[in-house]
Amino acid sequence: MQIGPWFILKYTLRVLAGLLVGVMTVWILGWRQHLEPRRLTALVWIVLLGALLGGRASYVAQHAAYFAQHPLEAGLLWRVGGLDGPGAWAGGLLAATLWSWRARFPLWQTWSLLAPLGLLLAAGGWWGCGDVGCAWGREVTTAVPLWQRWLVHETPDLYHTFAPRYAVPWLAAGAAALVGGLAALWPRHAIGAVALYLAGMAALTLLRADPAPLVGNLRLDTGFYALLALICGLIAGHTYRNYGDPT
Repeated sequence: MQIGPWFILKYTLRVLAGLLVGVMTVWILGWRQHLEPRRLTALVWIVLLGALLGGRASYVAQHAAYFAQHPLEAGLLWRVGGLDGPGAWAGGLLAATLWSWRARFPLWQTWSLLAPLGLLLAAGGWWGCGDVGCAWGREVTTAVPLWQRWLVHETPDLYHTFAPRYAVPWLAAGAAALVGGLAALWPRHAIGAVALYLAGMAALTLLRADPAPLVGNLRLDTGFYALLALICGLIAGHTYRNYGDPT
């Protein structure tokens, strides 16, 4: 999209759309919980920074051979590579935990408040990936049973080669938007919604064809997503058991 002298990619616009809706949702939820605007603003910025640093650090670590030869490009995420999904989630959750500890604010309440932001921002990111081809799905070269056809579409890979593939970015975007909406409407289930989303992302990695570090025959991001889902599930269970309805 051309805006005056600036050209903004569709991917960027879609990520910003998810971010804007997520921030607005968190602001409304924070207002309902009588959080001071200054504290809420600081929390959002800290968590976004944590997600950015965590996602970039994880991406650089996974491509250490390249960045060892081009160390100055590690910070140029808008030119070289991008962010790693599990790393971004881990960085954001860690930043939220540190803010909660420093502000003496209940951890479950912090995570519940921020859940829609993380999920809706993820939806925007996956929506953008569907256009540029990142995190592409495996090609489908044989006849697909009728009940699986909705999973397969003509989609590009990162090299803009179109083929029938499992539509991983679109499936992930739809799941993130749906679960993010549920987290916004029913905050008491927000942490559980995040756990459900992360478990779904672990499952979707089994349909992905983009290169990733392996541990044996298992993609490393599969394990990372599963671990994060387990942590969020444990926090959700602890919250329900000890605090009941967090709203």
